[in-house]
Amino acid sequence: MLELIAEAYRWLWQNTTGRPFTDIMREQPELFLLPAILVLAVTAWKLPRKYWARAVLLYLGVSIGFVGGHIFW
Repeated sequence: MLELIAEAYRWLWQNTTGRPFTDIMREQPELFLLPAILVLAVTAWKLPRKYWARAVLLYLGVSIGFVGGHIFW
């Protein structure tokens, strides 16, 4: 299963950017950080100040952090 995922990832970057996304993100981290900050800021601004909205914002922040951690690892 892991080989299938690795092959799918290889096919994706070879047919889009021509090199692994991890290398691109390490060379230009602003390509990930600026949109992530913008998404979090707009989401926090638009959501009402309710408990469910805070849970959504927390989930979004953790998800972006999880993806970012794997990109920059």
